[in-house]
Amino acid sequence: MTKQGYKDLYKIVEQTLADLECGYGKLTVQIYVDALAHLVNVANGDARSLQLRTR
Repeated sequence: MTKQGYKDLYKIVEQTLADLECGYGKLTVQIYVDALAHLVNVANGDARSLQLRTR
């Protein structure tokens, strides 16, 4: 996966954590940097595999 692909997945995670309607924005969520890096790595470019949506 390209460097931009990783950046895109990180951005999707950030948006999901901040989204008040469909994400975790109403909650206080902490995620370790290493854990986030692992999730993005195993997602292999597929944002759906991150499974971060609450709905």
